[in-house]
Amino acid sequence: MVRFSDEKIRRLCRESLSQGWTHFKLKVVATQPMIFRRARMMRAEIGPHNKLMMDANQKWGVIEAIQRTKNWLKSILGGWRNPPAPTTFWATLAFRREVSPIRIATGEHCHNRIMFKQFMQAGAIDVCQIDSCRVAGVNENLAVL
Repeated sequence: MVRFSDEKIRRLCRESLSQGWTHFKLKVVATQPMIFRRARMMRAEIGPHNKLMMDANQKWGVIEAIQRTKNWLKSILGGWRNPPAPTTFWATLAFRREVSPIRIATGEHCHNRIMFKQFMQAGAIDVCQIDSCRVAGVNENLAVL
C-alpha cells in the first residue's frame, strides 16, 4: 500500500529541511523497486549530509534484510529501524555485523534490562529504542537508560 505520491514525499522533504530537520525515515510499504527508487529520490532531496533511515517494521527476515541492504541500500542509507524481525538476539547481531557501518535502531520488543544489556554489550544495536510500556515499570526503564 502506497500512501504518498512521489511529489508529496518530495514536498515533505523540502518542508522538513526548511524547518531544520536533519534525519528522515522511509517506511518499507511498497515493492522492492519502488522502495529503492523512493530511497534514491529522498536522498536526492535531503542531500548527502542528512540522515536517511529506513523502517522495515520487521517485514523481512535476517537473510533477506542483509541481502537487500548489501545489494541496493548501503550507499543510500544512514540507518535502519527494525530491519529484520528480532526473532533472536543472535539474528539481530548477525544483521548488525553484516551491514556495518549502517546504524541499527531497535529494542521496542525487548522486555527488560537484561535483553537490552545483551544487545548493547554485543554491539548489536546502535540506537536503543525503549517501549516504556513493554519494559514494565519506572525502575526497569531507568535501568535501561
